[in-house]
Amino acid sequence: MILSAARTACVSFALTISYFTLLSSFASFLSKEVLTNLLREKLSFNGMVVTDATAMIGYNVALPRSQAIPLSIENGCDMILFNKDIDEDYTFMKKGLENGLLSLELSLIHI
Repeated sequence: MILSAARTACVSFALTISYFTLLSSFASFLSKEVLTNLLREKLSFNGMVVTDATAMIGYNVALPRSQAIPLSIENGCDMILFNKDIDEDYTFMKKGLENGLLSLELSLIHI
């Protein structure tokens, strides 16, 4: 299996089309079902999970960026690929902690 040798997985729109559209209306990088249940548990992937490029339109269509940034980490991504404004994304992460979109314990795991 390809993932058994990989150390990093970029969760892209391609995975959304091939698997996740059958399960929910969210993109794969926002899906705990895909990132945790499928990738981590079923496929036993134990490397770094990176979002799709967050500056691209595909990332910003599913949810407002202010929600998508913290939810990507909360639902299983370890790293955000690219950004539009690092200070703004940092603020989204802080607000995500404040409003419950991002749990402190999971954010510490993904750091």
